[in-house]
Amino acid sequence: MGLTKTQRAFLQGMMSARVLSERRTATLYSRCAIEAAKAIGREPSASAMAIPDEEELDNRIGDINEVLEKLHIQLRKGFSPADDCTFWGVVNTIADESSKLASEFSAPQVALFQAIVQALLDDDQARMPLANATALGLALERNLTMKVSEASKAIQALHKARWLRQVKPGAGGGGVTVTFGVRAVLELPHVKTHVAQHARGMSRLARGEGGGGGGVGGGGGGQLRRRRRKRRAVIQSDEEDGASDEGRKGDSEEEEEEDEEEEDVDDEN
Repeated sequence: MGLTKTQRAFLQGMMSARVLSERRTATLYSRCAIEAAKAIGREPSASAMAIPDEEELDNRIGDINEVLEKLHIQLRKGFSPADDCTFWGVVNTIADESSKLASEFSAPQVALFQAIVQALLDDDQARMPLANATALGLALERNLTMKVSEASKAIQALHKARWLRQVKPGAGGGGVTVTFGVRAVLELPHVKTHVAQHARGMSRLARGEGGGGGGVGGGGGGQLRRRRRKRRAVIQSDEEDGASDEGRKGDSEEEEEEDEEEEDVDDEN
């Protein structure tokens, strides 16, 4: 059995975005269901209008994954301690680590990424100073060696692509640190296992509750939590308003808030 119109539109949206927070993933599914109903001249049902909760979203995406299995593609969920948030992303289930990166980065950049990942796996909190990460470029094999300036640019590119994550120092001071990006958590099994084993300590560090490496953006964890509480209040209000124009306006405001939060997180470098 193939995908429904809602499922196809949702998959296209996810492939375009590549990675979305769980909240935005749920919102995308709801919007796709509404548009699919309108496309055939039907009034969207109450279930289509409602943003699915975590369990319902898992079930709906599970149905899509059953169809995608033969295509070696999967919608996968993972928790990113550095962002203190759960994400969904589209992953290739048969390509190895090098193949996944080769389409985006040069051989030296891939080698640097692999060296950084190994260093992070050797640390329970999966953090290392940016200076140490860039220095790894000098220690690569001779034909892959990178200057510090080249390694710095490579790390920035890996950060923008969300394979790595650069984090500003917290209130305790210190310099910029490097940790796993959400795509590494979603697509690399050994990274996902490490994060699952040490998620609590890594999340505490990201919130600025311990460790000299500091939290996100100097205590930004508390600010992010306040934004999430505000967003949940907006979502609850929208659901009570049902299909009214005011409710749809609230959805738009919620999406703008999430865009702001995601931008704040991703641009910390």
